[in-house]
Amino acid sequence: MESLDPRIVVGVLVALAVVVIAFVLMQKRRSDELRGKFGPEYDRLVHERGDARHAESELSHRVERVKQLQIRPISREQRERFAEARTGLDHFGLAVPTRADLEAWQAHLQQLGVQHSPIADRPYGSVLVFRDPDNIQLELFAPASA
Repeated sequence: MESLDPRIVVGVLVALAVVVIAFVLMQKRRSDELRGKFGPEYDRLVHERGDARHAESELSHRVERVKQLQIRPISREQRERFAEARTGLDHFGLAVPTRADLEAWQAHLQQLGVQHSPIADRPYGSVLVFRDPDNIQLELFAPASA
């Protein structure tokens, strides 16, 4: 049996090292992005889940769910058509799956500088209240866990 050319062995080891380093750097970048996006919610979830991998997986799923909402800004003309006092519109509510999702929204609103209520826990669920730029009350609601 012939021995391997040392240049081939070194080349394979260098390529393997490059792949490992790239993977580690990508994971660090992902962690930094999620930590920056979720702030204290990131640390709370890492503590609650016991490790960063599980917490980051959950946070990544939250990011994807929010993207599916297709939230978009409205034009000045569209905004002027809304008035809180107009008959028929008192407030607008949206459901989120869990209180943890509500906490993530609270952290997101804080990061954006949006004034909001504290999360109010009731026997039927939890609610977070804030207002849109037209001063219409918006509510995010998470049902009580069974």
